[in-house]
Amino acid sequence: MTRFFRYLAAVAVVVLANSNAVAQQATATTAPAPQASPSLFNSITVDETLTFWGKTNVDTVTELDSTISGKLYDLLGWHITVPVYSQDVTGYGAIDIGVEYGLIKDAKFLGANTNFAVEGGAWMPTGSAGYNTDNVNPHVGFNYDMTWGSIAYTQTFDVLWVGSYAYTPVFGNFNNYGLNAESFVAYKWSNLQVGVDLNQWYTEGSNVAFLGPKAEWKISNNVDLNAGFGVPVWQEMNAANENSWNVTAGIGIKF
Repeated sequence: MTRFFRYLAAVAVVVLANSNAVAQQATATTAPAPQASPSLFNSITVDETLTFWGKTNVDTVTELDSTISGKLYDLLGWHITVPVYSQDVTGYGAIDIGVEYGLIKDAKFLGANTNFAVEGGAWMPTGSAGYNTDNVNPHVGFNYDMTWGSIAYTQTFDVLWVGSYAYTPVFGNFNNYGLNAESFVAYKWSNLQVGVDLNQWYTEGSNVAFLGPKAEWKISNNVDLNAGFGVPVWQEMNAANENSWNVTAGIGIKF
């Protein structure tokens, strides 16, 4: 009888050992849970940017740009901007619809952490009298940023083809083309960066470049603030649209 119980005990030990080995093997070979695919629309952000354009010979132009932007499947950026202007009268301008695609992300170039993207879109034939355009005006461009530790450099470039005429507070009504290039060099302290901004504008027969201080502050994970001031450092403009200064303030909220 004693031998029988010893035999049963030995069998139980073998069975338990085999059971643990099978369980461990099953755990090791279990496939990881599939990750959820990105939604069609994500990274939705609402931006409000207020700019005062001081003029030498006429009243100041007030511009409010309301933008909603996001990403499609975390790949293609998109935006819709509705501008509102006020000078002698108040009205809205050409609605801008555009997309952006990042070609280079977090790459090392000239010792800097670098991002590069291309963009394109069009100004729609919308707007109140005096601020409108009657054509679909396409535009293309690029932007990049480079960061060396606490030093950041951001560059944007955009060219717009105007079929008939369009409006911007910088030139008033203009035609043929419009080109904008903005360069921002800043020093970063944690979530705040402060620096110098050069904003250049060109069209047929007119050009101006504004230079001045600019600050950007990421106050939380989903809220950004920015502000800037500029004065012309060179300018070729008709007297009615001659610029003397501008002040910009904006807020962005990510949902």
